[in-house]
Amino acid sequence: MAGPAVSRSVLLLAIACGSACGGDDGAALVAGESSSSAAAPDDDSGSDGSSTTDANPPEGTSSDGPTVPFEPEGVVADQLPLEVVGVCPGELDCAELAVAIELGEIPADVETLVARLVVHNIVQPGSAELALNGGAAVELSSAATGLLRPHGGVAIGTVTLAAADVQPGTNWLSFRYTRQVPDVSGFRVLDVVIEHGGIELGRVRLPWSEPTGWSAPSDDPADVADGRAYFTEISRDGGPVCAACHARDGADLQYFAFSNHGIVERARHHLFSVDEAEHIASYLRSLPTPVRGRV
Repeated sequence: MAGPAVSRSVLLLAIACGSACGGDDGAALVAGESSSSAAAPDDDSGSDGSSTTDANPPEGTSSDGPTVPFEPEGVVADQLPLEVVGVCPGELDCAELAVAIELGEIPADVETLVARLVVHNIVQPGSAELALNGGAAVELSSAATGLLRPHGGVAIGTVTLAAADVQPGTNWLSFRYTRQVPDVSGFRVLDVVIEHGGIELGRVRLPWSEPTGWSAPSDDPADVADGRAYFTEISRDGGPVCAACHARDGADLQYFAFSNHGIVERARHHLFSVDEAEHIASYLRSLPTPVRGRV
């Protein structure tokens, strides 16, 4: 089966932006699991009618049989591309983004499914992974997947998922940026299809973000002026200022449609506070430069 077509234009600029506070797009989310309590064998409830619980029931399961459906605990993606970017304070603690997918009926004898992905900017091994409904993580950034591009860019490839991890109703895919790659804040996912035997079972169906409709975090002139100073004059990490590695006024970040979140996360990587980083994004959004990076 042919790989899914990228429904919008290929992103024109890699997330890497050198040692200055460039602009990787993204939204960093954390998905988690919930666990259910178990009732006593002969009674569903306590003396006051409320459910009685085990102190430590098995994670994701209930003692009276059915598995508790996995649901992410944080905010989930609501648009494409999926932007898995963030600041990396430690191993396995960079960024996680959950997205819903509806799957068709899967025969009982099927053991594995194929996830066919279109991704952008997975550049080093051990930096990106995927889990289905909180199951075992699958490496995205190995050469075998076809998704690794050491010099950046868009790639199409596949990974295998366990059919046993599929749950009734809505299923959840959790994409993770797992370690800091030098000068890279994460990766993007442009398309996701789950299939078996060449037959599509489900696809992530979200609207595409429209950069021309983006607004600044703040339109306060004082915040915009501060953002200009942070971008052109101030370094927080001892390296060059942002403008040293970008267009002098930052117009490249507006031209190539880097998102507010990506700009903020990259600025935070260079030790700007969240407020300062948002002021940088506000300044860049104030530029008269037209957006040409996506059509």
